[in-house]
Amino acid sequence: MIMKPIKNINIPNKIMEQIKTNIMNKELRPGDRLPSEREIAEKTGASRASVREALRSLEMIGVIKTIWGDGSYVNDNIEDNLSESIELLFSLSGHSYEQVVQLRRAIEIETVSLAAKNADKSDILRLKKLFDKIENGKNPTESAEYDRQFHYEIAKISKNIFFTNLLRGVNHIMTSFILITRENIIAGENRPMITKHHEDIISAIQENNEKMARKVMTQHIEMIEKYYKRY
Repeated sequence: MIMKPIKNINIPNKIMEQIKTNIMNKELRPGDRLPSEREIAEKTGASRASVREALRSLEMIGVIKTIWGDGSYVNDNIEDNLSESIELLFSLSGHSYEQVVQLRRAIEIETVSLAAKNADKSDILRLKKLFDKIENGKNPTESAEYDRQFHYEIAKISKNIFFTNLLRGVNHIMTSFILITRENIIAGENRPMITKHHEDIISAIQENNEKMARKVMTQHIEMIEKYYKRY
């Protein structure tokens, strides 16, 4: 890890920037242990109090995690941090649910296309098992939960960690709203169409047909959005 002497201006922030630069340059990787407070203080010429403040700030934003009596480590659970950041951004920005729905639409259509490109046999098997669980759920609530897992599994199959966690963050923001919508659709007159869409999505992914996957997912999302507008 590379640390340089710091001028006496915004010292904790300067320490933070140096540590983040080390992470971005891969001098530090997820799970790596940071030097001790004393070592960082010696390398930067800063006080241990400034180092401690910098580390505390990095921990608050999820860049590192500190284990009492052990030390500080680069966080290796970036997925949760990304999802939480999306939720926090939504809470602070005051954007509408309609904008979140638009984001979800873009994510789902792109991830299903990537899933059709990248899926292997084990991925298809997991989707089919979730499809069966949706169809055989004991009640609309249970089926709705398996439906959520089905869409999240497609995002995972895309092999793009950013899309996967964007979708998870969006779903967390809209948890109750999405659950109610899914329950109403699954219990309603459009249930056969939902089933058909899911079957066609699996077929398109299995056949590596990206164009068809996008087309069916677009139809699926458009139908769901009609329900969103009722609430």
